[in-house]
Amino acid sequence: MMLFWILLIGVAILGGIWLARRGIGERARGDAQEILRERLARGEIDVAEYEERRKTLEK
Repeated sequence: MMLFWILLIGVAILGGIWLARRGIGERARGDAQEILRERLARGEIDVAEYEERRKTLEK
């Protein structure tokens, strides 16, 4: 019975880690692109630099 609970908890932890990593990667890329667009809008970077950095983020 103890082995069952250990396996169940282990699977739950691994599943949570997998889901968290999957969501974080997508969210981080979106956040970086949003910051880049904001910097362009504020005039902190020009269009050429924006395009260069956007292409780097998409790799």
